[in-house]
Amino acid sequence: MRTAEYSIDNHGKNVKESIEATVSLAQGLDLSSKDLIHLRLLAEELIGLVKGIAGDFNADYLAVQEDKSFRLKLSLKADMTKEMREQFLEASSSGRNESAKGFMGQIRDMIATALLPDNTTSALSYLATAGMVGMDASMGYNAMVVNWSMQQYKTTLKNESKKEEWDELERSIIANIADDVKVSINGIDVEITVYKEF
Repeated sequence: MRTAEYSIDNHGKNVKESIEATVSLAQGLDLSSKDLIHLRLLAEELIGLVKGIAGDFNADYLAVQEDKSFRLKLSLKADMTKEMREQFLEASSSGRNESAKGFMGQIRDMIATALLPDNTTSALSYLATAGMVGMDASMGYNAMVVNWSMQQYKTTLKNESKKEEWDELERSIIANIADDVKVSINGIDVEITVYKEF
């Protein structure tokens, strides 16, 4: 097992180094150039999530390689104020987060919503109707707890014949390459993990 760990932020600190180190973990594993490109894209997409989340924060990026299995994990503490959320929404003329279009945008919006300082019943209600089906969201002791899995999301979309959501999923780079994506939010602690086996 080999690992690469970096502290990154949403202003670009160590982003390039994290991506390069992730691809370096695959050296000597007899992976095709296409596989290496896929691994790079997964790292880029995961790290790219932090750019759309308002506020200043650091995140820990961890890439773990075991045989031909990879786990890419982004952990952060993000305390989003109401003002940050308003700025996040003001980027669109509709007053809704237009960047939430698409699969990764919806994940970013789910995280931003769960991190609101008043993340009570109204935030739970919004998350329940925001299109990210297959999510388990509840209020823990003084904090919102959210768990979501891409595989569960795919299963739910198939079972409920949600064509528009399925089409968005099909257009997503990360959804087409990753074996699974899991999001865990507990209060201001956020973990997003991408799984891939070649």
